[in-house]
Amino acid sequence: MDDFGGRANWADGKAWLFFENRTGYKFKPLEELAAISPIKKYTQYGTIGADNDASMLEHHILNYKIISRLNVEQAVKSGALQTEVTTHNQRTREVETKKTVPASFGSIGDAMRLLYSKVGRSLNIPTTSRIPETGIPASTPEQAAAASGLMQLIVLAQVFGDPALEAGSNVEIELGKPAALSENNQIDPLVQGNFLISKLRHEISHKGFQPRYSCSLECLRKT
Repeated sequence: MDDFGGRANWADGKAWLFFENRTGYKFKPLEELAAISPIKKYTQYGTIGADNDASMLEHHILNYKIISRLNVEQAVKSGALQTEVTTHNQRTREVETKKTVPASFGSIGDAMRLLYSKVGRSLNIPTTSRIPETGIPASTPEQAAAASGLMQLIVLAQVFGDPALEAGSNVEIELGKPAALSENNQIDPLVQGNFLISKLRHEISHKGFQPRYSCSLECLRKT
């Protein structure tokens, strides 16, 4: 599945994913998955139950870890801002090189391209006129930008168990700014919005008198 998903592409630049969740096998564009409405909202508070409403506990984040934030150097190297594509026609021996500016790096892409305009990734793609032309040369830079955009913000979160959660779904996440416990909890605008669940593990522990059901999520947000 990983090999098939890595090769899937189309001329419109969408990055296709082939994956499996509890409802079966899926084959969908990455952009389409990221645009799905969130099925649930999760908020991180200083202490569990801080809103004094027991019915809201299922929306609390038990713990979290941010393992990736916006990294300009990484974005440039991965070709998210500009990619140099070289095509080599094996039959005519013609070589064509062009610089491509992907359009799928999200809302902050335009501002970053003005500051960091150098080519970050070079691609060499062999072509031949003996077989029908494909969308691979055109779509590869867009795929690199889409993948880099999602890898810029990755959050691992543990929440109360919910069987409705599955890989490929979206959840809304709000994380608070680092602050002392005596201060009012403020939402960090840099880590707020809709996140795509890329990995999910349902966990049931039997510590104490009652089993505890929780979910561990790996969540990606398109920058």
